Amino acid sequence: MSKERLTRLKGGILRYRYYIGPDMGFDFNTLAEVGAPYQAWFRDEIKRRGWIVKYGMDLPEKPWVADFVVGSKS
Repeated sequence: MSKERLTRLKGGILRYRYYIGPDMGFDFNTLAEVGAPYQAWFRDEIKRRGWIVKYGMDLPEKPWVADFVVGSKS
């Protein structure tokens, strides 16, 4: 059983986190990196929060590519 967590960091960058066991977890900044079985949960959560997301934005430093919240649906 996984435990997913979606966090909006300073500046709007997104962090996708999920754990699939006590010793195994993943932390990404783009939805494209998230394992296919877990992507639907994150898409649904973004929709539930009403966020408008720009996916795969290039950055001048680490993490080099990330998804950003650029607005919200009212």
